[in-house]
Amino acid sequence: MISHAQDVRVRRWSMAVHGHGALSVFLTRVEQGLFDASWFASEALDCPPQIAASVPRRQAEFFHGRLCARAALLQHGLSCGDVPIGRSREPLWPPGIIGSITHNQVLAAATVLPLGPYRGAGIDIESVMTAESWRGMIDIVLSDAEIVRMRAMAHAAPFSVLMALVFSAKESFYKAMFSTVKRFLDFNTIVLTDIDTRQRTLSFRIADPLCAQLQGSEHCQIAYAIIDERTVCTAFIW
Repeated sequence: MISHAQDVRVRRWSMAVHGHGALSVFLTRVEQGLFDASWFASEALDCPPQIAASVPRRQAEFFHGRLCARAALLQHGLSCGDVPIGRSREPLWPPGIIGSITHNQVLAAATVLPLGPYRGAGIDIESVMTAESWRGMIDIVLSDAEIVRMRAMAHAAPFSVLMALVFSAKESFYKAMFSTVKRFLDFNTIVLTDIDTRQRTLSFRIADPLCAQLQGSEHCQIAYAIIDERTVCTAFIW
């Protein structure tokens, strides 16, 4: 039984990102039932006021996400203990670094890359829910054309898995773009065009002008992995 922060294990996992090789992702289980807020102090991790005032579930997710972020930074020779929260709740990385943190109720993960070769990175972990559970989100996340396209892709995976993948992919894209566009993006900013189960990529058309490099109508590919039957992960680097 895990009873101390030191017993939480962060492991390095490689995720294939088409065109970029293997992305190092640092992953750990979120120990909701065993988590104690004292773990922040024992691991020398900052607990911001808004996290200290939140419910234990949110504290556990934040702790495990920052623990993964620290491991990812150490991979690049950076001993930075904390990744603060920005005004829009985005992680504030050390100078010269881009990265992303994600979690669901059972897993947390983080990745970092050098700024320069890359402009942005986004990863996202999502739970696979039943089609019924997604019902209230479908009209928010998908356009009518995307729903038709996903129905036609039923051979690739069950709709509930496809829904988790597309939702996660859009989240990864938005995270990767945030440091450049400095604003939240709508779910219709990118539009699903294809899923390649061999390359494990989802293809999207960028529908809106976003920045000097992306003026709209470009296409992007977002990598995906099936962690287990209940969990998917996506990654976008640009």
